[in-house]
Formats: sequence, C-alpha cells, structure tokens
Amino acid sequence: MSNTQSVANGWVRKDTDAHGRSKWVFVLADGMTTTDAYKRHLGDDNVRKCLAMRMDATWSINAAADYGNANLKLLERKGFKLAGLNDMDKAKLMYLMHHEGEGSGPLFISNKLSQVRGGVAGLRQTFATQLGGNGAAKAAELISEANEDVEVAYRLWLATFIDNNFKQADKYFCSAPIRAIALNDLLENIGGETL
Repeated sequence: MSNTQSVANGWVRKDTDAHGRSKWVFVLADGMTTTDAYKRHLGDDNVRKCLAMRMDATWSINAAADYGNANLKLLERKGFKLAGLNDMDKAKLMYLMHHEGEGSGPLFISNKLSQVRGGVAGLRQTFATQLGGNGAAKAAELISEANEDVEVAYRLWLATFIDNNFKQADKYFCSAPIRAIALNDLLENIGGETL
C-alpha cells in the first residue's frame, strides 16, 4: 500500500537497468532517479515529503505490512515452507526478518550467519553491537556458554529475545489470542536449521 502511494505520488517507479533487470528507483524532484535517496539526497523535496509520511500512522502501518509481506515472499523464494503458518508465526518471521534484514534473515534460518557478516569476527562484532552498553562483555559471556561458537550464541540469544517479545502479544488481541510457536520449532517447520 505505501509503495502504491509512493508510486501514485511520483516518488517511486520501476526502471530497467543496463542488464534488462527491473528495479525500483526513487524519483527526485528534478526528475533524476536514485537507489540511494535517503543517504545522499535528504535535501530533495520529494525525499523530504516521502520521509514526512513516517509520521502518518496509516502510512507507517501499511509500510510495515508491505515490508513484512515482501520478506515472507523472499523466504518462500529461498525455499522455506510458509504455507499453513498462522498469523502469529508469520509475524514472528516478519520480526526476525526486520531484525536481521533480507540478507542475514535467511542465513539465520539456515544457520549460515557467519557467511554474510565478515565471518566469525564480523558476527561477534554484530552481536556485541546488538547487546548495546557493555555488549562486548555480555557477548563474550554468551559465546563462552555456547562453547565458543559465536553463531550458536547469537542465534540462541536472538531466538530468546524474539520468543520473549511474542509472549506479551496476548494483551493486544481484540479476539481470542493466536499463539506463536517457539522460534526453534518454527525454524524446523519451515525447513530451516534448529538452534
């Protein structure tokens, strides 16, 4: 929906690159296009208008739903089996993908995170950053508990973090609550690697 609105406003359109591949581009106020509007063109009138829409609740909700849906489709294209999942399990996967991104999310599910984050050293740094504050010390402690396996420690920490956040979901239902299964079980159900 937010993509549709961005297209309707003339801020976004689909172009074809030199290799004939379709890609989304942002249209600047002068008609030029970019794939890097946020980082390099913050002063552009179209960029400012689009960014202002973050304060519109409906726009933000639709953008989050669009993003979550796109991530679920990406997981299906990667071969994960999402058919038959309830809405809470889908929401849990959306949350995982939001946290990890479209590059690392599938690798988290496949237990191959060290392939994308600069190897084990990069994953260790990411882990420390995720934990904030005294993150390096806390990450070292959790890695030690996981027999020095950085990927195992990170995956266990993130799975616990996500599962704990979803335990609170009951209080937001207007109808009978839908329960999400533990992330470990969800990974197994979709064809991923368990923790």
